[in-house]
Amino acid sequence: MKNIASLFTKEMRYFMGGMILANLAGNMYRMYLPGYIVNELGASVTQVGLVFTIAAIFPLLTQFLGGWLSDSIGRLFAIFIGSIGGIVGYFMMVIAPSWPFMMAAIAIESFSQVMVAPSFGPFLADQSDDKRRGTVYGTATAIFTVISVIGPPLGGWIAEMQGTKTLLWIGMIPYTASFLVRAWMGVRELRRREETIKLDVESLKSSLKAVSSIFLAGGTIVWVILTGGVADILTKISREFLPLFLENVNMLTQSNVGIVIAFIGVAMMLVSIPAGYFSDKLGENRMIALGLFLGAVALIILVLTDVMLWLAVACFIFGMGAALLSAPFSSLVSKLVPKAHLGIAFGVFWTMRGLISFPTSFVSGVMWEKISPQTPFYLVIMVSLVFVGIAFKKLVMKNNVEDVQKG
Repeated sequence: MKNIASLFTKEMRYFMGGMILANLAGNMYRMYLPGYIVNELGASVTQVGLVFTIAAIFPLLTQFLGGWLSDSIGRLFAIFIGSIGGIVGYFMMVIAPSWPFMMAAIAIESFSQVMVAPSFGPFLADQSDDKRRGTVYGTATAIFTVISVIGPPLGGWIAEMQGTKTLLWIGMIPYTASFLVRAWMGVRELRRREETIKLDVESLKSSLKAVSSIFLAGGTIVWVILTGGVADILTKISREFLPLFLENVNMLTQSNVGIVIAFIGVAMMLVSIPAGYFSDKLGENRMIALGLFLGAVALIILVLTDVMLWLAVACFIFGMGAALLSAPFSSLVSKLVPKAHLGIAFGVFWTMRGLISFPTSFVSGVMWEKISPQTPFYLVIMVSLVFVGIAFKKLVMKNNVEDVQKG
């Protein structure tokens, strides 16, 4: 745990600065977006689920291409390209006059995710060794998760005082700043390249073939994908339906919703570094199993109480679980493929786990309206608990890729 600062080069610090600014904007507005779509754009809860489900199609189908571009043109330049779509989509979200327009805006804004998700992990992996990989991921998560503590209550206060529309406009400030940092870093990386960028179909086929041989081999990697899908379902529930649940079922004000959800960020900030450290020391499987268990426990508390203190405790436990799932998954995937194909490998991994979690938003919305608001949470709790044992037994990193593929 010593000399944490020495893990990060100057380049990595600039990179994290851009991530912090983007996460500040996201944490300010994202949890209030479902309520905004319902209350001000006239959508039903089922339609909110439809918005996020359809908007997820684009990144789901293109993340592997984002990973290939990351391998081919450079991690930072790929992120810059993604940020162009991100800032265009964000501006469309701000001016959205209806929920169908908002759906298109969210899909376009998610183009940044197409590039960032398969570039973030590989960028850190490129600059770290296997023995400290988990610690690096955990530290990086902790650094930009600090914003998860500031963003929700700040966004809640602005939304309550000035309205969610104003909040979205204010969020443009850090979002634009993040875009400028990423543009500077991406162009600088491009200028430093010695070889000419070559993008061709044969290169894509070669990369897909190399990565597919690992992902289609069966064994442990299959369980990594399935468990990752369950972790994705937990994330979707917390991001898209937990704020609605707190506001519409528990009847919290927007400011109090922000305060309660900020405890997710507090926990992630405190636990991410230990999660990465113990992932290196004890194994990714133990951390992931514990993360799923804590996520289920948190949701149980959330649906059984309406006391703000206990809701905050539940969010803190959920944040602990999220931290335990983040760094270990990234560490595990990064060890399974050659560094030359890390970008497309992360893209394929995110695509496959996304396919598993893809129907979550729409199905949860239907369950909310047809059965009860608690029903989708109960279903996620059961699935998470089933996968606790699976994660512990199956996600064991052995000596080399061949061993992992054999399970």
